Amino acid sequence: MKQSNNKNLTVLIAISLLVLLGVGIYLFVNSGQKWKWYHNYKSNSEHPFGTSIIRNIIKEAAGVRFVEMQDSFPLEFPTDTVRGVSNYLYLGQTLYIDSTETQRLLKFLEAGNKVFLFTESVSNLLTDSLLKQGITEDEPEEYNEFEMYEDDNDFEQINPDEPGDETIYYPPFSKSEVTFQVIDSVVELSLSGSTEKLIPLALADRYDGKIIREYWTSFVDHLESYSGQKAEVLGTFNKKYPNLVMVKQGAGYLYIHSTPLIFTNYYMLNDTAMNYNRSILSNMGSGKIFWDESNREYDYKAQPNDAGIPNEGPLEFILSEPSMRKGWYLLLAGGILYLSFGARRHQRIIPATENMENTSIEYAEVISQLFMKQSDHRQLIVLKMDLFKLFLRERLGIRVPHQPAEINEKLYDTIAQQSGINAALIQSVFDQYKYFMVAESVDTPSMLDFHNKLEEFYFHSR
Repeated sequence: MKQSNNKNLTVLIAISLLVLLGVGIYLFVNSGQKWKWYHNYKSNSEHPFGTSIIRNIIKEAAGVRFVEMQDSFPLEFPTDTVRGVSNYLYLGQTLYIDSTETQRLLKFLEAGNKVFLFTESVSNLLTDSLLKQGITEDEPEEYNEFEMYEDDNDFEQINPDEPGDETIYYPPFSKSEVTFQVIDSVVELSLSGSTEKLIPLALADRYDGKIIREYWTSFVDHLESYSGQKAEVLGTFNKKYPNLVMVKQGAGYLYIHSTPLIFTNYYMLNDTAMNYNRSILSNMGSGKIFWDESNREYDYKAQPNDAGIPNEGPLEFILSEPSMRKGWYLLLAGGILYLSFGARRHQRIIPATENMENTSIEYAEVISQLFMKQSDHRQLIVLKMDLFKLFLRERLGIRVPHQPAEINEKLYDTIAQQSGINAALIQSVFDQYKYFMVAESVDTPSMLDFHNKLEEFYFHSR
């Protein structure tokens, strides 16, 4: 017996040490910087450059029309636009979609729906298959890949210790390039295609709250689709670099914004940025909104190696699927609990006890007999009237005044309109109740008549 107690004590000490170790690791991991300033664009992140605010705003406004894609790309987007143009929205640093997903998205776009891509890295299978640089007579035939141009910058100086910021941009290297990079500390965003008069918005990248120089993506001039549709510039930064374009493809429209930083939590708290973003999102159709959360990271493990076999192992595949991952964790937790408690010596079987009898019906019969033995049913009338008032307040939103003088025909008409019951029956209930309150006694037939009127009201009420 003593040896068994020592074994149980050892198990408890081991479990306590594991718990303390887990708490220590958690505190160590979370004891660092409170806010993370990298560009994560995650919809569940409340950090400065997360997107939880705009995601919650869109979800609340769309209601049941909001569809969040978490696990995989939908097998088929809707192509019926009778009930409203549907929308696909991706907000992130880079969109990773394969050729199959690209074809589905193109069919969705060409059917008359809208695609919104708010991403720093514009180049992906979708945009590369749609956009190209248009050719004009003024453009040179080739660009020097190593040539770099510098222009004087008249923007507001950020650091007084520095003489000024310079804007450096790289021209496209070939006709297939549709974007180029601009280096600056602060850029000024504006919309050219908005019907509202919006104040230009100063945008800056930050790290630990301090402004840093950043590469800002801009579209080249004369951008068009391979079908010959010219891109319409809807927004620029620094008044000359396009960062928001719209291209018509089939019956649908593709919107690309190369400065998604403006949609993050840090800037969504700014009124000017909020108006800017609202003006862009007003272009959405009235159909469903597909918010893409499944294509933020490149799934390199799913790509086959030289032998044609995927790089991920069985356990990696299990952990990559949410439902299988939950089952695996549940299995591990069950195994740990069994090793901790199931391996101990079992106690002797506890004898079965008889089920407790339900005496509610007997109690109700006793109470009813007490009421019936009394010649005066006034208390029962009061209880029934209180239940009637509670029904009117909770089901119909009507409060019955406490003062009898305030109970009039106006109240009867209101109850009749809300419940669909004849006002004469409602007035009869209140009149009979008033009579009972001043009568010397209430006999059984009168009480039953009052009860039947209330039951008729409950049965036929809406």
